[in-house]
Amino acid sequence: MQTQEESNKKSRTRHGINFIFLLYKYKMSSLSFIGDSTSYLRIPNVSDLNFGTGDFTIEWYQYQTDTNPFPRIFQIGVYGGTGISIGVSIEGGTFYYWRNNVATGVLSLTQLQYKNTWVHFAISRASGVTQIFMNGTIILTMGDTANFSSSSDLVIGNESTPSNGAAFGGSIYYPYFCIEWENITSQMKFSEVVGQEKVKDNIRS
Repeated sequence: MQTQEESNKKSRTRHGINFIFLLYKYKMSSLSFIGDSTSYLRIPNVSDLNFGTGDFTIEWYQYQTDTNPFPRIFQIGVYGGTGISIGVSIEGGTFYYWRNNVATGVLSLTQLQYKNTWVHFAISRASGVTQIFMNGTIILTMGDTANFSSSSDLVIGNESTPSNGAAFGGSIYYPYFCIEWENITSQMKFSEVVGQEKVKDNIRS
């Protein structure tokens, strides 16, 4: 019989891009990065990564250990070139949400809030309004009609042109990109099912 957790995983990956399914299929949903220009994950561009002006949801767990100046959690697009289509960085303790090469400072964090600890982040846009969540709490609500369309790859753990300064060091668990809106507040029940101890067990294994 299928467990509730298995049912949740299946329902939440059905509309996600294929590499997420492969991560689950091959039990590689835990990503580890050493924090330099050689350590990142590049996923070739596919149509599901181009959200356009529509609804979308992105979420992930992270355990950050690096001391780099401007680490990127993920990025689609080329910084300073044709523009970052979408991305997230935490620079000097400030969480930045990047839209077409323009950064919005979302929240200033202390190191105790995001370094050497598990944190859940989510970005969700519905009907032109984007909300960003940290551990299930809304940290930003903003009007957002940016057209996210790019031919660039998705890079997790660095910029499109990798560098030491932009390298994320640590672990990322369950990166999820979905071309539809999800109610993150109600979906926190999924986070509770996974739980931080289960995340740690997956990373260790």
